[in-house]
Order: sequence, then C-alpha cells, then structure tokens
Amino acid sequence: MSPTPSQWRTFFAIRLEPTLPLQAALAALQRWSSVVRSVSPDHLHLTVRFLGDLAPAAVPDLAEAAQLAVSDVVAFSLSLTGVLSFQSRGRLSVIWVGVRDHPQLQRLSSNLDAALEPLGIRPDSRPFHPHLTLGRVRARPPVPMLHWLDTQRDTDFGLFPVSSLELLRSELTPKGPVYSLLETIPLPRPKSPETAHPAEL
Repeated sequence: MSPTPSQWRTFFAIRLEPTLPLQAALAALQRWSSVVRSVSPDHLHLTVRFLGDLAPAAVPDLAEAAQLAVSDVVAFSLSLTGVLSFQSRGRLSVIWVGVRDHPQLQRLSSNLDAALEPLGIRPDSRPFHPHLTLGRVRARPPVPMLHWLDTQRDTDFGLFPVSSLELLRSELTPKGPVYSLLETIPLPRPKSPETAHPAEL
C-alpha cells in the first residue's frame, strides 16, 4: 500500500560508506542488471527500524525518541562479511551482506524499540536481523551469477564506523526508492583515557 499524500514512509538507518570490496560487489551485480536491481552506492544503509507510513508532524517526536535511544550507545564500528541471499516462494529475492553481531548495535535496536513504544509504535514481532541489502532479484538468476554468489560467501568487506543514526524518508519510484534525510542523531563519542573517570577505565 502506498502512503497517502499526508504520510511519509519512514525508517531509522545507519548509512555506510562503501569500501573498495563493497564497491566491487556492486559493480559485479551490474553485470546482471537485467535480473537484479542493485542498490546505488550512495544509498547503502543498514535499516535499524522500519516505521512505515507516518504523518510528517511525527518527525520531532521520532527524533526525540532517537536521542533517548542513543544516549548510552557509544560510537562503534561494524564488520561486514559474506554475500548471502533471502528467498521468496522458492527463488532468490534479495542479495545482502552479513553484519557481524555487535553489542552496541543490538543495544541501539532494543533502545529504539523502547523509546518508540510510548509513541504508539510497537516493537517489531520479528527478531532484529541486521543486514546490508545489495540488490533485489527480479527474475531467474543466470548460472554465472549463482557461481559468483558462491564465491562471495566469505568475503571480508571491512570495518564501517558508526557515528550517527538517521531518520529517513523513502519515496518509491519506478526507478527505485529515493531517500530524503529528515534527522541526524549523533551517537556519543567514546571517552578518551585522558578524560575518562578512573572507575570507567
């Protein structure tokens, strides 16, 4: 269902700058553009919480909830490894990169659920499964593409610094989604050894 003109399709996400291995993976998928709609490098993100269609007037409250959620989540780095896929009705549907479990990311997700609940946004019934979408499969993949996927299962895509959470608007178009930044919520910076209290060291 498309949002009404008075509603915005919104979500919280972490934007990721593509490393060279990630750029190479996206370029490889371009070879099969007839069957895969790959994500633009400028649009790479890890969805922390999809909110759905909400009124624009809700943005300030969402930003305030996010500020509360990040208050005890110090900036960190994520490690991405391996190209994998989801299936739908027996065929490939989404190609994605795995995100190694990180306690700060899990805390951010659970904090956000707790902060959004007073706004009437209930926690997702499905467990949080962080992943980075590379592309969506629209037709039966050719054999060379399947072979390529097999070779990428253990690829190390590097470390990605996470210093902020973003509230984004998604507008669906025939050429794919267009994202607009609504709010940026910085994560607290780690304390340096010089400024940390002795009890925190």
